[in-house]
Amino acid sequence: MTNGYPRATPATQVVMPRLHVGRRRLVSVLACVALLGCGNRASQAEVDRLAERVDSFAVTLTAVTKALGSSAGQRSDAPDSASMSLTGAVFTEGRADALYTLVEFTDYQCPYCARHANEVLPLLRDSLVAAGILRWVLKDLPLVAIHPRAAAAALASRCVAAITPSAFIDYHDAVIGTPIELTDSLLRARAVAFSVDAPRFDACINDPLTREAMEANITEAGAVGMRGTPGFVLGRTTAGDTVRGKLLTGFHRYADFRAMVSAIK
Repeated sequence: MTNGYPRATPATQVVMPRLHVGRRRLVSVLACVALLGCGNRASQAEVDRLAERVDSFAVTLTAVTKALGSSAGQRSDAPDSASMSLTGAVFTEGRADALYTLVEFTDYQCPYCARHANEVLPLLRDSLVAAGILRWVLKDLPLVAIHPRAAAAALASRCVAAITPSAFIDYHDAVIGTPIELTDSLLRARAVAFSVDAPRFDACINDPLTREAMEANITEAGAVGMRGTPGFVLGRTTAGDTVRGKLLTGFHRYADFRAMVSAIK
């Protein structure tokens, strides 16, 4: 587990043996956690159930690996910097000539993406973005192998941004991390509730170009070695449509972002 979403190692054959070697120890730890301390002994049935959860976690790691298009020949550790195109974004906020640019990749069913959206993003927008210091660029990275409705939410959000940009932030906040199922009807109803034209929304959802744009974002994330969500590239703004900077994965506090911005040369 990273400080955000569960990290996927590029090669499944690397993940599985390492997990298998420490499986008994991990099951024991999980049993202790489940019983709120190691002073109580877990029953065999409880240990067996926790063992199944460990196996499920291995499947999750494999799913994330496949979702990000990793291959066996890649390094097992993520790179710490990347170049990222700013084209194909879902939404952009902030001055084009801001000193710094933050490219964020999100998954609408990712709990750490929701935590970032609720706890950190509003602070970034109200301070660094509002002051013209930071430009925020949002892209899609739905991990559909473990979040089956993330792609549908990404498409719907992309359409809201394209049709009614002023409604995007409210829609984004209303959808990300919602505890109820993100059905097509719910996604559409919330768009309409934010004054998005329903016929145009339907046409956008069914337009193959909308899905192609989302899938291009997924390909970009995999190409730079992004291993989970939320994912970020933070760097100094340069001329053109590309930013090169620090590659980050997982939840980071507002103070962390401020410190990283200050450290950029």
